Amino acid sequence: MTKTNLKRMCIQSGSEVLTLCVCCLLQGNASGVAQNSNFMPYGGGTRLCAGSELAKLEMAIFLHHLVLNFRWELAEPDQAFVYPFVDFPKGLPIRVHRIAQEEEGEEE
Repeated sequence: MTKTNLKRMCIQSGSEVLTLCVCCLLQGNASGVAQNSNFMPYGGGTRLCAGSELAKLEMAIFLHHLVLNFRWELAEPDQAFVYPFVDFPKGLPIRVHRIAQEEEGEEE
């Protein structure tokens, strides 16, 4: 396995490298401030997404049912890397198994 050093960063062979073209973001603006007002972040501030709290609630309910009713296991080993964001080279393949649940009132 070969590795490359770039500005005090060690990059392993096979790593995905993302590049950023700042000139594309500035769109000819010499001041360095982006002018596009169409971007509406999901985060916060005066332009907060109106449905963000509903989306968070729906995700919480979905994860609640997923954790209670299913068992997960790795389909094959995978090693995460965390720069610039968490990613898995193989996509983190998993197997999902439904947990058998007894129906209420059922007698043996």
